[in-house]
Amino acid sequence: MATILSLAPELVQAIACNVSRDDAKHLRLVCKQLGEFLESQVLENIFLNISKNALDKSIGMIRVLATSSSTGAPSHATRCLVIRSLSPGFDPNYWVPINKKSVTPTEDGPEVVVAVKDMKKYLFDALLSLKNLQLVRWYTERKDEEWAQNIVMSALKSIPSVQSLYVELTHARIPLSLELLPHLCEITLSEFNTPSDNLLNAQTYANLSALMAQSPPGQLTSIQVTHGYHDSARADAKPSLHELFCSYPADAQPLRLKHLGIMNSFVKFDDITVPHLRHLTSLDLSHVLQPRERVKPRRGRLSAGFRVQPTDPELYKRQCSVGSTVDELWTEFAKLGIWLKRVSLTDVVPAFFEYLACYSGLKKLSLKTGGFDTGRESDISAVDFFSNALTKHTGSLEELVIEASYEGLWCFGEHNISVITECRGLKHLGVSILSNNLRDSNPDSSRENQLAADTVDVLLATVSSTMPRLVSLKLYPADKEVNRGSWCGTGSLIHVSSVTNRITEHVRKYKVSGASCSRLPTVNVGGKTFEPERLSMASETGGPNEWQWH
Repeated sequence: MATILSLAPELVQAIACNVSRDDAKHLRLVCKQLGEFLESQVLENIFLNISKNALDKSIGMIRVLATSSSTGAPSHATRCLVIRSLSPGFDPNYWVPINKKSVTPTEDGPEVVVAVKDMKKYLFDALLSLKNLQLVRWYTERKDEEWAQNIVMSALKSIPSVQSLYVELTHARIPLSLELLPHLCEITLSEFNTPSDNLLNAQTYANLSALMAQSPPGQLTSIQVTHGYHDSARADAKPSLHELFCSYPADAQPLRLKHLGIMNSFVKFDDITVPHLRHLTSLDLSHVLQPRERVKPRRGRLSAGFRVQPTDPELYKRQCSVGSTVDELWTEFAKLGIWLKRVSLTDVVPAFFEYLACYSGLKKLSLKTGGFDTGRESDISAVDFFSNALTKHTGSLEELVIEASYEGLWCFGEHNISVITECRGLKHLGVSILSNNLRDSNPDSSRENQLAADTVDVLLATVSSTMPRLVSLKLYPADKEVNRGSWCGTGSLIHVSSVTNRITEHVRKYKVSGASCSRLPTVNVGGKTFEPERLSMASETGGPNEWQWH
């Protein structure tokens, strides 16, 4: 009788890939041989999260890593490290009241004091023991202290195998010495809601500029930068693409970036920036700051009485020196002949459609269709996209995500189903759903509504029959057009929540039947993932295969 140990190591690893992480850990502990087979898989990722509700586990882990042999399993098997809380006194289940003055701070208990001593003793050596570490994802938390973050940064300087670094800077207590990490190939920095005048993060970006200046061509290939939110009409010109290249020597060979991501920044393609971008295959432009001579008036129903305000002339001049409009950016890209394989953006403009129509071969496209002043303007843009731009890439696209901010022609429907189904090579698809096209299951609803074809049903039937490679399908709600520009978000929240629940109900109830149907994609709605489950097999029942999402 064959046993699991008689199988090839590759088959054992394939089996482990189809069980939960906890079960794979238990399987590894069965015997030495299975432990060796599954070592690289189980220990490939390590999560470091030191907080009050997991002190024994987290402190015990760093103690073991720090004191274990340099030939131990984690030393050579771990490739990815995820760092979250570095504070033993942090309680992730505790929410800070709005009025912080009303809360009396409590002293840390003796277990927290001991944990802090252990961290200072073992944390550096624990991180240093991960000799083959390649990727670090660091999410700073609000209770992290400066000394703990300094230990992590000191350890990263001493691990030359680290090639990719992601840091969320929201609660950074120190400027990151990125210029001392010359071995990096990919770096992502994100501020999110951090104030734009944060001096520590400003120094981190200056250090990133210094790192770029000393990186040899071809080593640093991916840069993703997300600045805190800025008001374009009053923002200083500091958050910009030019800022990243301010330290780069004029006579040095340019970088050969493959991916560039810029969010909440001014962007301009000129003699300073273009030489480093000629090898780009992937670009993420989100919420690009654009120079404005005058502040645009408030859009929507409550905009009456707001006057157009002029921008300070000197500020506008500085912005123009480092920033362009989004239309100008895509026009310049087309002139340069840089044809991208992956694009993500939030500012959809006519020049982008013209750029897409100039070539074919796009593999990934992610759009968030905000920024339009009216629904009519948005619909005209959608027609242009589906009729002209998208048709050039239906044969190459592997991922297509279109998240509409408001209901209209950017949403999935009869007007675009034919061009979307032409993308037969899709592995990932995301579309928004029109609430009016959801058939109501309420028996009191109108006869017309009950007889109408349901958008979700049509979409699920379509992907099941025409997209055999699809792995995941994501369905988004869109806000009502009447809420465009509204100051109060209550109506939008109620509508989006209602539509999300209705979409979820349709996904759960829908059944797919077909003799040739052997695999279906997962479906994600509102952050919940539904897995396909086979209800019956044609070989068993004599009828078609039946599937349903749970």
